[in-house]
This record gives sequence, C-alpha cells and structure tokens, in this order.
Amino acid sequence: MSLSDSAAALIGIKFGNTRLFSKSLEGSLAFFITTYMIIFTLSPASIILTLIVACCATIIELFSFPKFNDNIIIHLEQIATPSW
Repeated sequence: MSLSDSAAALIGIKFGNTRLFSKSLEGSLAFFITTYMIIFTLSPASIILTLIVACCATIIELFSFPKFNDNIIIHLEQIATPSW
C-alpha cells in the first residue's frame, strides 16, 4: 500500500485538478491503478475479485478521516473482501 499511497500523492499533487472530497480524482485513479496492478501481479485471484478489492481500497482511501489510520483499515479490508 505504500506504493499506492505514494503514487496517489505524487499524481495528486502534480496533476490533481478535480477535487473529490479532500482528495483529487487523479490521485484516487493513481491509487486504484497501482493497487490493481500490485494485486493482479502478486495474487492468483480472479480479475473480478482484484477489481473489487482495488475499488474497496480506493473508496476507503478516498473517504479516510484524520482520526482513523487508513493504512490499517485498507489492509483489514483487503483481508476481509476476498472472504465474502
């Protein structure tokens, strides 16, 4: 997730023009693409499951609050989502 967070920050700062809540659309797309590529590369999960996990992680990152550490919540989500 450190790669996804870093990609989101770099792209969001450099190209982030469209605001989504407290984040940028461009940064969120970078987070989604990076997360998808990492999971697709390292996991034997199906493409559909990989998309679902990447979407859920991106949504959690997008709606993260300063009180909650999203880096912990995203990992819990990635463990829980495939078990549905």
